[in-house]
Amino acid sequence: MAYYKKGQKNIVERHTHDCDEYYLVLEGKLKVISEEKEYILEKGDMLWTKMGDFHEIVEALEDTTMFWLEGPLMGKRRKGRQYEL
Repeated sequence: MAYYKKGQKNIVERHTHDCDEYYLVLEGKLKVISEEKEYILEKGDMLWTKMGDFHEIVEALEDTTMFWLEGPLMGKRRKGRQYEL
């Protein structure tokens, strides 16, 4: 579970994972970038980012509560965020 305050920026830097990742917004609104596209996620929205796709949380547009889930490790099976370009 994560909580972000309205106006908070550069929340999570651009990165990938060796697994799929899912963001679910419980309250509020976030600006995110995934697969080089910008999305505005609001209450009830879910974003699926596939293994190896770069993504980031850019800004909290409202006070926001969200959680994320990660699928099983695949590919190189490295745990955590990968920041390579």
